[in-house]
Amino acid sequence: MLVRLQLAGAPGVSEALFILRLETLAAERGRLGAENLVYTCSVCHKEYRSSKAHAQHLRSKLHIQKASIWSKSSSGPITVTKPVPHGVVENSDEGLTSAPYSDCNVNSSDEWEEVNDDDDVLSLNSDELDGIDQGQRVEAGISNHEDLDYWNATQCFFCDSIPDGSIGGCVQHMHQQHGFFLPDAEYLSDPQGLLSYLGMKVTKDFMCLYCEGHGKQFSSLEAVRKHMISKSHCKLRYGDEDQEEGLDNFYDFTSSYLPEEDAQLVSEEEFTASLVSLSASGEELIIKHAAGRKQGIKTVGAREFLKYYKQKPRPSDMYDGTLVNSLVSRYRRMGLSTKQTRDGFCNRKETKKAAHYQAHMMRMKLGIKNNILKNLPRNVLY
Repeated sequence: MLVRLQLAGAPGVSEALFILRLETLAAERGRLGAENLVYTCSVCHKEYRSSKAHAQHLRSKLHIQKASIWSKSSSGPITVTKPVPHGVVENSDEGLTSAPYSDCNVNSSDEWEEVNDDDDVLSLNSDELDGIDQGQRVEAGISNHEDLDYWNATQCFFCDSIPDGSIGGCVQHMHQQHGFFLPDAEYLSDPQGLLSYLGMKVTKDFMCLYCEGHGKQFSSLEAVRKHMISKSHCKLRYGDEDQEEGLDNFYDFTSSYLPEEDAQLVSEEEFTASLVSLSASGEELIIKHAAGRKQGIKTVGAREFLKYYKQKPRPSDMYDGTLVNSLVSRYRRMGLSTKQTRDGFCNRKETKKAAHYQAHMMRMKLGIKNNILKNLPRNVLY
């Protein structure tokens, strides 16, 4: 080395310059060692190779929410720092995979990515969101309506708010804030199922509850919500037979039928014939039985079809009298009518038929009059 310096005419290296060179190399080695660290978040179970990305993750809203819950149950450090194992590089898609160390360029700026709050939220999986309730999901900006196959009955499907975590509070909120009202609440047999059904129609099918396919089609949840709020369509089209087909499963009007004292006397043979009948296939026996004012139906099948009957479980009783009574009491405290009058309920179809008949007669009279005027001779003046 000294001979080469002399041949090149370069001056010799002094002791001070040599020590300065050693310190520079040591500082550069320390900087490279600091960059080859893995920053692990103990709360979210995430690893970062960049201190800036890790610091930005610590400032995200979702991390702060999870850290507040995590601090109550654990006292360990939130951030754990450890060196990168030799021969391991980071792959953004597959995590940490083995690769030759020579292929890793520490100073390359293309390897690192800036992480913002939106990317941090979108990178979460279902396991990391188990400890977050629905309210925190809404605050974090996670829209998962399209991924759900059910709707939380305690959540408003007009604004995604959860008033107090109960169905009664949700119904009261929807009436006070949006004017939504469940008609004939005293005849409800499954209020929770009805709210879930309506929530899925709005949030998943993007369908207006009042128009219900007869009006404009919507392509997003925000569009259908703006339409219902601006047009005051936060209500059900109740009274239309076509629209009521999907609501029949959630109502039970047997208590509004004629009482027992108004029943007619029939013979025992007619009574037995009306209660026992064969199914359409002829393989099952249908028995109707009366329990008080309610009427139930039982189906009796042959023993040879037992293996097929076991494949179809018996439907569970979805009637919840306590929940229905709480909804009715809330509506009454708000001064709303929860039950239609018997005359109006029984004569609703007759009134509709009479209106159709009157309209038909009016059109027929106008048609006859126009036909007479068109076919009169020209010399007739009257």
